[in-house]
Amino acid sequence: MSQESRNLVLLSMGSNLGHRRGHLRAGIWALGKLPGVVLQAVSSLYETEAWGGPENQSAFLNIALTIRSTALSPTQLLENISRIEAQEGRIRGIANGPRTLDIDILLYGDAVIQESHLDIPHIAMHQRSFVLLPAAEIASSMKHPVLQQTIGELARLAGDEGLIRVLPGRKWFHVVSQSTYQ
Repeated sequence: MSQESRNLVLLSMGSNLGHRRGHLRAGIWALGKLPGVVLQAVSSLYETEAWGGPENQSAFLNIALTIRSTALSPTQLLENISRIEAQEGRIRGIANGPRTLDIDILLYGDAVIQESHLDIPHIAMHQRSFVLLPAAEIASSMKHPVLQQTIGELARLAGDEGLIRVLPGRKWFHVVSQSTYQ
């Protein structure tokens, strides 16, 4: 695998509290400002029912994005993601509870990492249509390094359970300059 493909990172981002689009925009903007990170692609917005957690949660807006990371290890990226989530008001405590911003590392190239604070590939990504549908839109051919299936194949298997609607257009966020978005 080339160095370039090892540095390709697939992320999932969601919000169901407050100004959902605003939280997603802020997350994209903050990720794009990290050293050695270049935003590659951002999916459309997928509105989905909340999965797990307390009943009667508001619907989520979910997106997927790919970045190239040349300066941050997976652990360093996770540390920065936690900081970005906290800046957007994320409060941890209720499993699968409502949140202003949730960012998950789904894949980091072909890395397989199992640590107490970090699992790559994301441990449940293959079971969650709200993750796979936006991911397949922008990274259909990326391969899950454990299951040896593409994101597109996994998305087809997961179906569209919980999908409310797709809000089309990949340029919905308007926060990243052309020089950064490649």
